[in-house]
Amino acid sequence: MVGVCKATEFSVDLMIQTRLKSGLVSYEEMAMGLYNEKIANAVAVAILVMTFGASVAFILAVGDILEAGVLDVFGGSLSRQNLMVIFWALFMLPLSILENMNSLRFFSGFGVLNSFYLVFATTLHAIHHFSEKGFPNFSNDSSASLWPSSLNGVIEACPILIFAYICQINIFSLFEELKDGTAEKFATVTRGGIAAISSFYFLLATFTFLEFGDKTQDNILTNYCVAKNPEPLMVVAYVGYALTITMAYPMCTFPCRYTVHVLLHRLFGTRERHYDSIPKMGKSRRVMISTIISCGSVLTALVAPGISSVFGIVGGTAASFICFILPAMFAIKLKLAEKWSPQYIYTWLLFFGGISIGLLSTIITVNAAISRKVKPESPCSS
Repeated sequence: MVGVCKATEFSVDLMIQTRLKSGLVSYEEMAMGLYNEKIANAVAVAILVMTFGASVAFILAVGDILEAGVLDVFGGSLSRQNLMVIFWALFMLPLSILENMNSLRFFSGFGVLNSFYLVFATTLHAIHHFSEKGFPNFSNDSSASLWPSSLNGVIEACPILIFAYICQINIFSLFEELKDGTAEKFATVTRGGIAAISSFYFLLATFTFLEFGDKTQDNILTNYCVAKNPEPLMVVAYVGYALTITMAYPMCTFPCRYTVHVLLHRLFGTRERHYDSIPKMGKSRRVMISTIISCGSVLTALVAPGISSVFGIVGGTAASFICFILPAMFAIKLKLAEKWSPQYIYTWLLFFGGISIGLLSTIITVNAAISRKVKPESPCSS
């Protein structure tokens, strides 16, 4: 996690330096201006894959929450897939067709508050568990080891961590909003934000794993078995995160929809190079593209092996390319650092590290998905 944090901080620094030196204000403009249309199309496809993959993961997360929380209410008349499709059709599909995100902007604050509550709830639940059953004995209990058992496990976790720290696409708008913004000031903001989210991840993962050991599920909320044991503390977390995920879903489908619109314009419209030439999306096209993307995401979720596999594949391919490989490519093209200086060496390490981790982690994740590796036994089954 520390390695991904440092790589993310460095890649953000490179992107801001690229922004200031080139005057270009987006990934697409940088790819087109510094390289060519093929690289720009590759960027668009990577953003498409990344946002579509996140949409699939959100549907899977909702499916996990519904399965653990309300499936038993229907007495076996509905399956997890049935509930997932019904919830998607009633709530997620209509939201994905909205024209813009202005009406959803207040939910970002709700999402942050809910994240803090989830850390509080899981930590308090674990402490209560330890007070009743004692703290795990690391010397005797192999299920409570915080260290990886193999290198494959470390590599397989890397793309999930990369996905967890994705922020590079949004940094340009954040930089413009920063009063008297400089590279140094933005670097301070970046490090503060990454430190905060790292603390969140660390507490959430550590206390959950210490409590559930080798039965810990990919989606940690499914560990708490609210259908069998409806503790108010965790029920609130379930409901809050179901709402957060539902409102986050269109925030992935919107950029995915716009990227499809851009690619269609490039393929079948005029050959203008600048993004200002792309016409506004009409209502009929917006509804059609949104519906196709949303239907594709739910169909993919129905056959996907699990949320970790989705994050792993998308993180190892599109996210590695967007977050690490491209910032290094832009920095190398603009010669942001003197040859053999520390920044020059770190830039090349970021470039080759992004390629290596991306390829290896994707191969391992796909192999695990194909072999249908057995999921840990759920603590709810005991």
